[in-house]
Amino acid sequence: MTEKEKIFVTEVDQAEPAITAGGELFRAVTRIITRFHRYGEMIGVDVGNETCNCAARFIRETYPDSPMAATIKAMWGLTWAPTYEKAIARLADETVAFAQSGDGLNGENKWDFTDFDEPEDREWNEEEEEQEEYTHAHPFAVYDPD
Repeated sequence: MTEKEKIFVTEVDQAEPAITAGGELFRAVTRIITRFHRYGEMIGVDVGNETCNCAARFIRETYPDSPMAATIKAMWGLTWAPTYEKAIARLADETVAFAQSGDGLNGENKWDFTDFDEPEDREWNEEEEEQEEYTHAHPFAVYDPD
């Protein structure tokens, strides 16, 4: 986890929607970072559909011309953890740079990224997830069959 990613994980409150638009952007990015580093979940893949897609969709639809939207598009459906991890680091860097530019982030927040879920986000097969549990795991995850 990069230093910028650690800032997201330690400093962003995940419990409630943010007061500002920029705060909600950071909250969405934090969801994507933490779900991968804690559980190996990825946007558009298995249980990641349920846990990450709404945050990714929020970023993509709220800031469609931003570098973050392009990174989210590239991350969607990736299953190779080392590539996904690099993309997460890029997403964190882009989000910090975007926030520093102040481009539309200070306005009142009208969103909760969890409102961006779609029916497809709940259409993953839990049995397949259990069978593929270690296929998509974090690269440092240890396989323990018990």
